[in-house]
Amino acid sequence: IAVTAEGGTVTTNLQQGLAKAWVNLNGTGTIAISDSYNVSSLIDIGVGQYEVVFTNAMSNANYSATSSNDGWGAGGTYNVSTAKFKCIARSYTWDIADVSAMMGQVCGDLA
Repeated sequence: IAVTAEGGTVTTNLQQGLAKAWVNLNGTGTIAISDSYNVSSLIDIGVGQYEVVFTNAMSNANYSATSSNDGWGAGGTYNVSTAKFKCIARSYTWDIADVSAMMGQVCGDLA
C-alpha cells in the first residue's frame, strides 16, 4: 500500500514502514514473553542479555533492531541474524542487569 504524504510530494510504502517483529519481555527470574509479534521464543544468555527468536525469519541480517528497558537505563541490540537478535539491558551506570521489562522491535524485510 502506497501512502501519499501531506502536500502529495512524498510517497511511502506502508509495508516497509511496519515493524516486522516486536517483543515486551520480563527479564527477571524465569524470563518470559509478556507480549509479542513474530517472536517464537526467548533464550536467557546471561545477566541482562536476552536472545529473541523470530517465528518468521528476516530475508537478511541487514534489518534495523532496537531495544530499550523499563526506563532506568539503556538497551542495545547485537549479533543479529535472519532468525534472531540479542538485546542487552544496562543501568544508568552502564552495568549490565536483569530488568523486569525489556522491549525490542525490528523493521526490515521478511523472508
